[in-house]
Amino acid sequence: MNIYLTSHDRGQSLVEMALLLPIMLLLIVLTIDLGRGVYYYSVIYNAAREGARYGIIHPNDVVGIKDAAANLAIGISLHPEDVEVLPDPPDKDVENIRINIEYPFELVTPLANLITKCKCNIIDLKTSSTMLIER
Repeated sequence: MNIYLTSHDRGQSLVEMALLLPIMLLLIVLTIDLGRGVYYYSVIYNAAREGARYGIIHPNDVVGIKDAAANLAIGISLHPEDVEVLPDPPDKDVENIRINIEYPFELVTPLANLITKCKCNIIDLKTSSTMLIER
């Protein structure tokens, strides 16, 4: 059985591809952005936890706590200024140390502001870790 395509059939495939290609590319870029967002959140979560681990052993070394958290943020540019240590400075009566990290995550997806609640392509990722100080 031979099937012959007329010139109209070949043009139909081209139109279908032209209509679906932008939607497929947008979905691919959205998937990449979602993966990046999960990775960045995982990195800052682990950095907060490692900063808190350093802080339970050295509760008076606030600069060291911030550096420990920032040095473990592999793959992103987390600065020690982005790390908040509570209480700062720790008192002798305080039993817990809390590390808060807020990191601005920039989306690369075009039209991402239609999906997010903000009118920009930046989402603030926030995490914290609390641990008991060892004395």
